[in-house]
Amino acid sequence: MKIFLDIGSHMGQTLREVTKEKYAFDKIVGFEPSSFCLNELKKIAAEDDRIEICEFGLSNRNEDIQLFLPGTQAGSIYKDEEHSVDKEELETIRLCDACEWFENNTSAEDYVVVKTNCEGSEVDVLDSLIDGNIMKNIYCFLITFDIRNYEEFQHREVEIRKRLKK
Repeated sequence: MKIFLDIGSHMGQTLREVTKEKYAFDKIVGFEPSSFCLNELKKIAAEDDRIEICEFGLSNRNEDIQLFLPGTQAGSIYKDEEHSVDKEELETIRLCDACEWFENNTSAEDYVVVKTNCEGSEVDVLDSLIDGNIMKNIYCFLITFDIRNYEEFQHREVEIRKRLKK
């Protein structure tokens, strides 16, 4: 099966693109933990029966956690040091372990393409997939390293890049 996974679907910009016939995906899964984005994503999914929306984020653990700036393009579980956060700028979201999700929803025979744009959580997702030996089953993995926007965690990009090279 040819599967596209959109980790950090936000308002569905990528989902709208990958539904085009030229990509020929059999299944398209969007992951978005923020309730602020879900109505728009559900509208997109209603137009195409290949689309499934998962109302959680992927990570290296199963946990309920605070999302800073939910619904914005800067929504993250990592707090920007320069930004003070009001209660209205927080949302409790659910994270699921990426390795567990892949083991339960994909197989080694699938042709899997992944896009991540999840404001720092990409390093947690990659940790889980590398630790679980899942990366070998993924045909293509597009990574936006947003973790570099958080000074305290910038070292994690370098660490993940080294692990990927191995």
